[in-house]
Amino acid sequence: MTDARLKELYERIYGSILNKINEHQNRKLFARFVDLWNELPKHDKKLLLTPMEDIYDDNLFWKQGALESKFMGLSINQHGT
Repeated sequence: MTDARLKELYERIYGSILNKINEHQNRKLFARFVDLWNELPKHDKKLLLTPMEDIYDDNLFWKQGALESKFMGLSINQHGT
């Protein structure tokens, strides 16, 4: 996994709130994102990196959404955004 690819995933998940947080919050959120990313099993990482339009199985689609929600929870827990 390259840093650029990880940053791209971060921006995909948090794109709707990045313009609402300051640089300090952004750095803190990214660090928490990386920590959670490092805890994920390999198959969950692969699923998160798969573009939504390439997922044809309903169960995988919903699982990807649940994983993204788990990551969004980091921002809610951090600063209420």
